[in-house]
Amino acid sequence: MSQVLVLYHSFTGKCQELAESAAEGAQSAGAEASTKDIAEATIEDLASADAVIIGTPQPLGIIAGETKKFFERTWREREKAGKGKPLGVFVTHVSDPSGTLEFLGKMGDRYGMTKHGEWVTVKRDEVEAGKDLCRKLGASIVA
Repeated sequence: MSQVLVLYHSFTGKCQELAESAAEGAQSAGAEASTKDIAEATIEDLASADAVIIGTPQPLGIIAGETKKFFERTWREREKAGKGKPLGVFVTHVSDPSGTLEFLGKMGDRYGMTKHGEWVTVKRDEVEAGKDLCRKLGASIVA
């Protein structure tokens, strides 16, 4: 059974709700799935998962600081993440999320992960609709 890890950062609980939806989707497809606040995540968490989904808000028009700190904290050991591991992403936003998506794409490449599927963007006030998209992302990332 594959193991899907959903890392998230959440200021208001919206990204946490979306992370839980992504995990539900992965479980519905037969995977074991867990969610974890990215502030508490380690490179070992990445290494032990078969697939990873990262969710972040985009305050001030750019990726959330805690999400960026995760990459700074794990950078030296990034090769442990697992070459070719599928990476899914969801972003909550008010303004254009393209900069955050680009950053996460570059980090995924540098950690040896492979972009999986269509990454999800959710306007901050449309979280309910975003839950279905995150469930689909979670289900589709299961190998």
